[in-house]
Amino acid sequence: MSYLLSDVKTKRDWKSYFDYILVDAQKPLFFAEGTTLRIIDPNTGTMKLGTYAGQLQQNEVYSGGKEREIL
Repeated sequence: MSYLLSDVKTKRDWKSYFDYILVDAQKPLFFAEGTTLRIIDPNTGTMKLGTYAGQLQQNEVYSGGKEREIL
């Protein structure tokens, strides 16, 4: 995403193009029972320990989750 959307001239980060970023949703599981919601470090691709609960924040990358809890 950095290659496609980051703008060197304006220093706009690729994450600024999206309201929320969810990866690894594991559809159709995402629409049924869901999976554990975790925060991803976009620089390393590693998941932070533990689970995430609460409202989604802009400029964060999340892994997993459940449709009814997120949307």
